[in-house]
Amino acid sequence: MTTQLNYIDDYFSGILSKEEKQLFEERIKSDPAFADDVAFYLSSMAVSREDADQEKKERFRELYSIRDEETTARVVKFRWLRPAMAAAAVLLVVLLTWTLFLKPPSVTQMADRYINTELKSFGSTMGPVNNMEEVKGLYNNGKYAEAMAKLTDMLKEKQGDAETIKLAGIVSLRMENYDQALSYFEWLAEQKGYYDNLGEFYQALTLMKRNLPGDKQKAKLLLQDVVEKNLSGKEEAQKWLNQW
Repeated sequence: MTTQLNYIDDYFSGILSKEEKQLFEERIKSDPAFADDVAFYLSSMAVSREDADQEKKERFRELYSIRDEETTARVVKFRWLRPAMAAAAVLLVVLLTWTLFLKPPSVTQMADRYINTELKSFGSTMGPVNNMEEVKGLYNNGKYAEAMAKLTDMLKEKQGDAETIKLAGIVSLRMENYDQALSYFEWLAEQKGYYDNLGEFYQALTLMKRNLPGDKQKAKLLLQDVVEKNLSGKEEAQKWLNQW
């Protein structure tokens, strides 16, 4: 089962060679049982297409295992359905490959991918442990509430410190406190002379993640502003706009 699952997953992940892809597609047509497995894979992925790619794969592995156990006893009984299922699988390959793998991601998906990669953790310095390093350590361990409490105290002492404001916004975003995150990122954008000021870009990111009515358009305008003014985050902003 695991080998079969990996084989199907490799096809849709683009890992197979041209010859292997051709054999895969021929097998769909000639092997009804295999076509059934491919159809199940696609339908499972479609249900969870809003999830991150890795989460999709893990969920599919779970569903595949359960389904394999539950349907073994029914294979002989419904064997006459195999040809029809094979034809359906071929059609699903054509239709759902676009939906799952070629269709541009939604704004929420783009935001999630950025948050889960670029904002996954903060790097530490080799210097002495200070308040900022403690905050980063808490963040990296998923202790967002503790990190936020420390940042709030730090901002009372240094109200205009751009780095502290940025981290406060990111932690708020991670805690899904979007209004607070937007407030911090707006404040960050106002800090003049701060190198690599991602204030506007992070505002757009937060709006994309929140995705309330009107947020998508506001985010697009902010991203266009980032590109036009050559602000920090320009490359990612342009990439997102191209997929809008």
